[in-house]
Amino acid sequence: ILSIGAAAFRDCRNLTEFTIPESLIELESTVFYNCTQLQSVTILSRNLTNLPDDTFNNCISLNNFLIPDGITSIGSSVFMRTSSLENLSIPNSVSSIGMSCFYGSGITEIDIPDAVSELKGQMFRGCSKLQKIHLPANLSQLEKEMFRGCSSLETISIPNGITIIPSYCFNYCTALNKVYLPETLVAIHDDAFSYCSSLSQIDFPEGLETISTQAFWGAKLANFTFPSTLKQVGGWAFGLGEISSLTLPAKLEKIGSYAFDDV
Repeated sequence: ILSIGAAAFRDCRNLTEFTIPESLIELESTVFYNCTQLQSVTILSRNLTNLPDDTFNNCISLNNFLIPDGITSIGSSVFMRTSSLENLSIPNSVSSIGMSCFYGSGITEIDIPDAVSELKGQMFRGCSKLQKIHLPANLSQLEKEMFRGCSSLETISIPNGITIIPSYCFNYCTALNKVYLPETLVAIHDDAFSYCSSLSQIDFPEGLETISTQAFWGAKLANFTFPSTLKQVGGWAFGLGEISSLTLPAKLEKIGSYAFDDV
């Protein structure tokens, strides 16, 4: 067998194991989509370079899979809703990962290779078991809702080069207690850290200019200092916090409605 076509085993709900032979050189998209009893897939082939879109989407029982060395590209939604897949290692050969690849998966920790410079869409949204992640040093940007609902994530280190933390990026990361922000950060957008109820302390870098609406709503921030470069604090930005004292920077131009409501 040289190739397996699109959706070849889609909805095979009684399939529990599959071995991809050494001869295979191509997988097409959605091959195992919605194989809800599939637990183990072994790839013997060393000729594959791509895991295409939706390969294992909604394979909710998959708990044993090893990405082989030589894979350079992982498509969109490949591991979406693989809720039983807790352990997954990404080989250093991978340089491209598609949109929402791990959305709703069961991964507990993951190390993204430095060759990956772009992570697209809601990549880790709803990964409720995710505790640790290493982001690549050359990452160019974060995306909206990228870590939304990662309720077990405790620490995040955002690499230098990132200038914006987009809307809802860490929304409802309720275990998050330590955030390392990059020196290059300019703006934190709406609801970026809202309902991060374990977050009590953060260090804002010099160069940060904007903290938008509800950016830290529901976080329990008590200890922080605004940078001298800050120009704008949005409405409800720090509502429901635990701030005891605060010094406003001289360059601050605007404080939005209810910015510090009920702190």
